[in-house]
Amino acid sequence: SALLSPSMSKTFFESPEFIARSITQQLEKLPPEIDRIQFLNDIVQQLKQHDSKNSSDENHSIEQKGKVEESYSNHILLSNLRAQTIPLPPKLFASDDYPFNVPDTALNIHFSEDNKENFHTLSHATLEKIIEKLTGPNYTDDEVVEASSWLIHCLRMVSSLHRFLELLILRFHGPSMSSCPDMLHFADESSQIQTKTLLVLKRWIELRPYDFDDKEVCNSLTSFLNDTDPDIASMIQNHLTRSRLKPERLNVNIISDDSSVQIPTRFSKLDVDMMAQQLTLLEFDMMCKIKADELINQAWNKNGKEKFASNVVNSIEMFNKIVKILSVGILSEETMIDRSQAIINVINLGVKFRSLRNYNGILEVVSCLLSTPIDRLKLTWELVKGPVLDSFNELVELMTPKSNSKAYRQELKTV
Repeated sequence: SALLSPSMSKTFFESPEFIARSITQQLEKLPPEIDRIQFLNDIVQQLKQHDSKNSSDENHSIEQKGKVEESYSNHILLSNLRAQTIPLPPKLFASDDYPFNVPDTALNIHFSEDNKENFHTLSHATLEKIIEKLTGPNYTDDEVVEASSWLIHCLRMVSSLHRFLELLILRFHGPSMSSCPDMLHFADESSQIQTKTLLVLKRWIELRPYDFDDKEVCNSLTSFLNDTDPDIASMIQNHLTRSRLKPERLNVNIISDDSSVQIPTRFSKLDVDMMAQQLTLLEFDMMCKIKADELINQAWNKNGKEKFASNVVNSIEMFNKIVKILSVGILSEETMIDRSQAIINVINLGVKFRSLRNYNGILEVVSCLLSTPIDRLKLTWELVKGPVLDSFNELVELMTPKSNSKAYRQELKTV
């Protein structure tokens, strides 16, 4: 039987979108044993033959035919790459100017659990499909905010900032009038799509306001704000201004008198429990401020680290300050007996950190006591004996990087 019915041949060339839908429907009806790659090749050949027979009557279709052939050729290449592991192909092409509203397939989105289409079960997806889902009708505003946070934290790993913004703007404005099927679909849900697109953009501004310092991103956003409704433009601009004014860094001078952590003048008289609790609370607050994307690609070691990994930088600076304070506290004691007592108190501080599950604090104690100025106090260390010395050795063993920090990882399993 003919792959293309004669009655539809003329209509075929008048609408590439109609060709795509018709052939996809035929593909869905094919039995599994039919070679789909050969099927598509046969269709392309018939299209070529049809064009040669009707060239005198169909001159106006040459440009559209070229688009169709290119689309199907690309799809045949994809089918070869997939080795037919996916039984049914996706829609063969979307509108050139609007990459959304393509039917879901295993190629563009997949959830790890059947019938659970939420971002907690998302296995893989294209960026366009994620944006389409986020701004579609299936998710509440709260779910959009949550999923947007996840996406924005991972954004630099999957796309450029400029590309992401351009897709959001395209989703907000919708397809052009030349894309009739997409335009009709967008018109039905335009208000909801635009509202949720703005919600994603606002969430991006809240989490990463300095992303908009990028020249390309800034230019695209400015152009978008100039072209959109003045009320929307004002709302986005004010939101960006407020987000930039929020303090990104926690400025704490822990040596000053008004500090939240009171540094004792004599470490031989240290109140171990009080200091451990204060430092743990302070470090907990700093750790909670660290965002996931600050840990990507060692951002804290690169140019612009104060902007893109400010909270990690704060934590590192705090760690180094605490180590120095502990070291100076021990060395400031005038007698060997007082210095040994200061070392004992610092060891007990590490033990208290362990009971509080403050492993960053434990590493501060170990780094201090293994540093060259403290390790060289040989006579002082001879006065540190018994259970206290055993506790110190346990802390060192716990934080050793040997075997990929095996001891530390095993203890974390018990937390």
